[in-house]
Amino acid sequence: MATALELMGVRVEVVGHSQGEMMRPCPTLTYAPVFLNADRPREIALKITVPDSFLSDPNVMVLVVSRGKAGKLEKSHSHFLLRVPVLWDGEVPHTRVKGQDNIDFIFLGRDGSFRDMQVSLSTNKAHFFANIQRVYSGWVVRTRGARIGERRFTFAPSESIHAYPGCDYGQVFEDMAEELVDWAIDSGSSVQLSRVKPASWVSPNLPALENGKGKSWVRAEVFFWNAVTVTGRVRDLGTGEELAVRYHSFTNKAGSLPVLCPGQGIYYRPAPAQPGKFPTVELVRPSSN
Repeated sequence: MATALELMGVRVEVVGHSQGEMMRPCPTLTYAPVFLNADRPREIALKITVPDSFLSDPNVMVLVVSRGKAGKLEKSHSHFLLRVPVLWDGEVPHTRVKGQDNIDFIFLGRDGSFRDMQVSLSTNKAHFFANIQRVYSGWVVRTRGARIGERRFTFAPSESIHAYPGCDYGQVFEDMAEELVDWAIDSGSSVQLSRVKPASWVSPNLPALENGKGKSWVRAEVFFWNAVTVTGRVRDLGTGEELAVRYHSFTNKAGSLPVLCPGQGIYYRPAPAQPGKFPTVELVRPSSN
């Protein structure tokens, strides 16, 4: 019997179906295939558990964020059930329903530090996957506002992978960030920006491919990859151009899950440019870096 998925204070078990071997391709992501025990289920449930050690810690508050609304997770409710609807198009299942296929658990410290752990169910080529991904770690920080006595709250990354150019937790996760700030203000869980040292982005050292071994492959760095949308963003290491990556950019096989790790170096082939549209990756080839 496969063990449950676990990552940084979050444990996930598939209910009513079988779970395959846990994979951890990145420090920020773990996943496992889900094998159906029934034909064409209309929903799949994930049982999520936060250990009592976190819920009884007076210096940590655990927030459950669903559909843009946050609530405090109490010790008496350490188990949570995420029921994900499954829509079928013939033999092809779909789980991507905004607000229903994922849920976030935010661990907020008294010192303003926090990490956002996202649990989700996704599909790829008619196969199901249960995922846990840390989408951000940093601090809720406060600074002076424009007026006397006014305070402004924002976010600062504590790790370089969350400090890619243009990264802003408050904009990427707007509704959730607003909820987090409200809870941080009410509980006094923030820190002055001057008292922390935000992380800086570090580009990977990725060698160019030699002539004759793939001249058409171009070097890039991964800004982010999201297990819910199965999409990401990379930046060309030569030109600085940013490009979108989607699951069909991978030559993945049935039963596998496309994954890119933040901060990783990759090789890619660009898709033909389309006027007025954001540049995209046609084919991606992850490196060992």
